[in-house]
Amino acid sequence: MSGEADYEYKVVNAPTSLLWFRIKRDATERLLNDLAADGWELDEVVVNWWGGAELFLRRSR
Repeated sequence: MSGEADYEYKVVNAPTSLLWFRIKRDATERLLNDLAADGWELDEVVVNWWGGAELFLRRSR
């Protein structure tokens, strides 16, 4: 058993500027810190070729 059932997952978009072309580093850091306060941790990041990124988060159930 992989143990993945012990986690819940969530996907959020990284804050961007200029119509998704550039990720806002400081805003993304604040977002992740706020989510971490609720028990979420960054599991994976997918950077899109057209700009922006999806942040895959998980937390224990």
